[in-house]
Amino acid sequence: MRVEWIILADFAEILNSKLYLMGGGWDRLIANKEFPIQQIISIAVSFAVGWDETNIRMPMEIHVKDDEGKELGKVQGHIEAGRPAGITPGQTQRVQAAFRLPLRFEREGTYTVSALIDGKLEGQTHFALVPGRGSGARGTRRQEPRKLDA
Repeated sequence: MRVEWIILADFAEILNSKLYLMGGGWDRLIANKEFPIQQIISIAVSFAVGWDETNIRMPMEIHVKDDEGKELGKVQGHIEAGRPAGITPGQTQRVQAAFRLPLRFEREGTYTVSALIDGKLEGQTHFALVPGRGSGARGTRRQEPRKLDA
């Protein structure tokens, strides 16, 4: 079993084996409030289950950590895929999952989302949390528009 992809989104859900996303595919969040901030993020993950791995229940974990290794959120569960009638022998199957995590961010920085299967790291993505207007962070003053010579 392996992780095919991890997608960060404002909202994600799986219905009838299909992924539905809103505001998906980002790698940067802008904090428009002073830290600390509360933010709900969605994480969509696709697992490729090999033919010889079907009908086996495998533990799965998703972790969100800051650049110092502090864990902000975690999801634990299991992945299991059966062999549906008519499947071609040897065919890999896709199992998708979507999670909503309420996270508390203390500061700007780089954050990592990791997917583990049976305790082994199988996929990872990163995102940056950057200060925006109203965050109170230094260096976020509004830049005046440049004046062009006519």
